[in-house]
Amino acid sequence: ACVLFAAVAMARGAMRYQRRSAAEKHSAAPMAASREGGTSTDVRCSSDGNVRKRPAARRGAVNARTLALATSRLRTALDEALASLGGVLPVLLPFSCLCSTSIATQAFAVFNCEAFELDFTTSERRSYLISNPSLRCDLNDPEYLRMWRAAIALIVCVTALPFVYLCLLARCRKAIMEHTPTLLSRGCRFLWAEYKEAYWWFEPVQQLRKLYLTGFVMLFRSELSNGRLLSASVLTIAFVMFTVFVNPYRSPTESRLFALQQLLLLVLFFAGLLIRLCDNPDVCLRFGFNGPFEIATACI
Repeated sequence: ACVLFAAVAMARGAMRYQRRSAAEKHSAAPMAASREGGTSTDVRCSSDGNVRKRPAARRGAVNARTLALATSRLRTALDEALASLGGVLPVLLPFSCLCSTSIATQAFAVFNCEAFELDFTTSERRSYLISNPSLRCDLNDPEYLRMWRAAIALIVCVTALPFVYLCLLARCRKAIMEHTPTLLSRGCRFLWAEYKEAYWWFEPVQQLRKLYLTGFVMLFRSELSNGRLLSASVLTIAFVMFTVFVNPYRSPTESRLFALQQLLLLVLFFAGLLIRLCDNPDVCLRFGFNGPFEIATACI
């Protein structure tokens, strides 16, 4: 849906530019016809009637002017398309941010498989999808192969989204830093409004962090579930330290809320680690808990 809306908006901008260019060409046609003569070709007649070619330097200058005009027209067309896109960005950007993490969670769930040992003598093991235990994690299975291909396509889309945000912000960074709003910068306001001008790039970094916590962390095998929690905890601590160091938020309240959010995430991650360790009752008792229920109650 986001791609369709963006394509329609950019097509409208390109059509508007095409109509304007056609109108300008139509109005300039009489003037061009009045200027037609020997100077518009690559040959000219001398006073003695001999035909001489235009010097190569003049032909090169004409080609350079033509190339510069074409480049200018292409840049203008791109600006028109981006300006039209800026009209729908206030709807597209929040919608895409809202959907990207949930889509990533569903897509990466295809790789979340658990292996079961079928024969103790031969150590034969088979992996099944945790979200659908009736489906075997085997690319030779046509149903799983379809899910795997769809998941790869979705992962590519949601991973490219932060880089699309970065390109849009880079396009309007001058307007953001110099406080000269344009239609595109207003459309991208959702991405930069809560950050200081020098940190216009911070929201795409935030999106990459969220994608790792909701998706890429699932690439760890099910046997390494503690590794998932540990890597998520390390990333959260590192990002909190980075945020405290650069202080990108305009409002101190937003900065404190972000720190509180990351603190709650760390509590959940550590609680998950403790619950996993409580598979062994002796280890659980060493931390002062009798079972997972007490850990969950303490976190609440």
